[in-house]
Amino acid sequence: MKIPKHPLYLVTLFFSSGMALSSFWSYPLTTLWLVCIGLFGLALSLLFFFKSTAYALLKTSLLYLCFLPLGALCYLNYYTDEPNHFEQLITENKNVSLQLEILRFNNSNSFSHVYYAQVKAAEGQPSSGKILVYQDRKEATLPFDLGTQFVARGLLKSISPPKNPGGFDFKRFMAQQKIDFQFSIQTAVLLPNKTEMGFFKRGLIKCKQYVRQQLAKSPLRLQSKQMIATLLLGERQALEKSIKEAYADAGVIHLLAISGLHIGILTFFFAALLSPLKRLPGGKLLRGVFLLLFLWGFVFFSGASASVVRAASMFSALVLAQALQRNQNSLHFLTLSFFLLLIFHPPYLHQVGFQMSYAAVLGILCLYPLFKKSYYPKFFGVRKLLDALYVCVAAQLAVTPLSIYYFHQFPGLFLLSNLVVVPFFGLFLLLSLSTLLYSLFFSLPLFWSNAYDTVIEALHAFVVHIAKQDEFIFKEIALDGVELVGWYALLVAALLFLNYFKTSYGIAGLVAFLFIQGYSLHQEWGLQSEHALWILHQNQTELMVLQKGQQAFGYAVPKTTRTETILNDFKRSVKVNHIKPLAKQHLYVFENNILLRLGKEALWSELPQKPTYLLLTNNTKIHLERWIEGYQLELIIADGSNAKWNIERWKKTCQAKQIPFHATLEQGALKINL
Repeated sequence: MKIPKHPLYLVTLFFSSGMALSSFWSYPLTTLWLVCIGLFGLALSLLFFFKSTAYALLKTSLLYLCFLPLGALCYLNYYTDEPNHFEQLITENKNVSLQLEILRFNNSNSFSHVYYAQVKAAEGQPSSGKILVYQDRKEATLPFDLGTQFVARGLLKSISPPKNPGGFDFKRFMAQQKIDFQFSIQTAVLLPNKTEMGFFKRGLIKCKQYVRQQLAKSPLRLQSKQMIATLLLGERQALEKSIKEAYADAGVIHLLAISGLHIGILTFFFAALLSPLKRLPGGKLLRGVFLLLFLWGFVFFSGASASVVRAASMFSALVLAQALQRNQNSLHFLTLSFFLLLIFHPPYLHQVGFQMSYAAVLGILCLYPLFKKSYYPKFFGVRKLLDALYVCVAAQLAVTPLSIYYFHQFPGLFLLSNLVVVPFFGLFLLLSLSTLLYSLFFSLPLFWSNAYDTVIEALHAFVVHIAKQDEFIFKEIALDGVELVGWYALLVAALLFLNYFKTSYGIAGLVAFLFIQGYSLHQEWGLQSEHALWILHQNQTELMVLQKGQQAFGYAVPKTTRTETILNDFKRSVKVNHIKPLAKQHLYVFENNILLRLGKEALWSELPQKPTYLLLTNNTKIHLERWIEGYQLELIIADGSNAKWNIERWKKTCQAKQIPFHATLEQGALKINL
């Protein structure tokens, strides 16, 4: 399709860029206001006092640039803490008393239930803010319901950053949701339900509780119940981890998240049901109203999660345009919904689902017509097959850089899995919705439940079979933020060139490609001079890596799937090719540094070479004061193989002797430049 020219596109680009930049560099709000007013004032001055067309480009550019600080203002204003935020009333790393209201269930693990909660009071004083709450998972402890209010005493502390290079940054992820602290409940007293929830929120909670209860009573198998909860209630945590991993490896993980595909299928289905209304006077408008009611009814029914609201907002704009018989442009409405959602809820900018859903739809709108124009046969059957192929390829091309950036893998068989599953997914989704709706009011017939169980079993079997073809799954691909921007710049330049065949777009694409190559060469050149020893962290494990340029040598004792993941994350983060085995020794001698590693039993001995670093492992039994007095140590290190009580004891000794101490349990991985 020809990319339409409209001011909205550049406004959205500058506004979202301002948001993105302010997430890395924070500016005072007053400064941003002054910049915004200054740019706008300068543009107006040029507009009124300089009528010449020679200044047209400058005036237009200044007006667009105003949206850069406006985006930053919108973002920073959202993330500015309220005056009575609980952080200002209490001290972290201490036992505190909080009054909380459960906002949302997050997940469960072997030890605890995890929730998002709203702070109502801190140490008896009214306050605000959101917090991550951990509730011990015991047989006698029932999970909290949504909306539950209680007063609890427990340990408050900051959410920890990743302990190893390349690890998932949970601290940053939660900060993007305005949550910086976690609270572990020790005692809790429930309060009478004096919740301030509105009618809509209370109805939403009761509706979901009723749906879960009725679904649990149905004769469906556990996997079928989990699939319905995932597809229609937005509860992806309900599905087993192995199944989710299989869908990701097969390249169809997008089917498990309620998104534009699901909303589009349901919109098409409801529109077909309501088509007879178009014959009535004002029928198109009436059909649009009913369609919106059905659409947002499903949003309400599914729990109104962020991805559902996003998709419904976009399709609502399309439905309204059609109902009002306006000349619609899908790209306009896609951009408008993106812009408005960012204004109302800036955290969407960081959500992977938000980015990937808009990238996929944008890819389909822009690339599908190009593919169709290149080759589109006359035969109906071949056309339908090519339609599915073109849509899959367009969406995959648009989301591939994001997918590699976040998940570090590329499913080579995504075309096969999508071509088999997606054409039938609409029918499957409608079958799932019918099954759930029927089970809410009637007892599900045995033949129906058996048929649905068979469909789920066949779907899972196919996906798992595709996911087992490991040779077609390209994993541990490294892509950083700069490369991500470069690849999308190349993709956009190629799209513009294929639409308009202008030399300038071809040159822009070439520049983007050369930039990516130059950046990669710059990184490789920088790695050549890298020579460092890394002490990584994992509980009850010794983990060390020696990095020499693009090569690395390491060991892990004991070796587990978790240590393998840590080493893969490290390899991808520092961009080394392989991690070869490293001999486990007591003394590591380098040009300017010597590291002495002490194991379980470590008797005092005079060493011919004086160590500069002392690594304590496996709860080594030593008289630390003697080692400190015997050698002029620059740093003492305790890795994850040591117990916490031993680390605390050594830490106090080092403080008394004024020797620097690094515990990977508290401070994360240590890098020693050699």
